[in-house]
Amino acid sequence: MPCCGMGGCEFCDGTGQAAVRGVGWVIAGGESGPKARPSHPDWFRSLKEQCQAAGVPYFFKQWGEWVPYTHADQDGRKKVSMGADGLADPMDDAHWHVRVGKKAAGRLLDGRTWDEFPEGQP
Repeated sequence: MPCCGMGGCEFCDGTGQAAVRGVGWVIAGGESGPKARPSHPDWFRSLKEQCQAAGVPYFFKQWGEWVPYTHADQDGRKKVSMGADGLADPMDDAHWHVRVGKKAAGRLLDGRTWDEFPEGQP
C-alpha cells in the first residue's frame, strides 16, 4: 500500500509503505459489477502480510468479477494481464486474469479463505 514514500507521514512504517497501525480490522476484496477491474493478487497478499505482522484480523471478501487465471477454468474467456502497478501489461505472463463473475471467482486467497474477525465478533 503506497504511502508518502519518504517516511514522513503519519502512516509510514519508515520504508515508504503504509503501516497497519491503529486499525482494528481489514476487509479486502475485488470489484464487482459491469465496470469492475481486475485486482493484482499481490495487493491482497501484501495487506494480509501487513495485518499478520501487526496482529490485525484480515478478511478477504472476494476476488470480484475477475480471478487470476491460475484459479479459473481455462475456457477461452477474456483474459487480461496485469502488472503490480495495476496497469494492463501484455508482456506479463505471470498475472493473467479471467472475467468469470463474482460467484465463480470465489474467495480463496493462497488456497484458503481468510475470515478473521476482531475479538468478540462472530
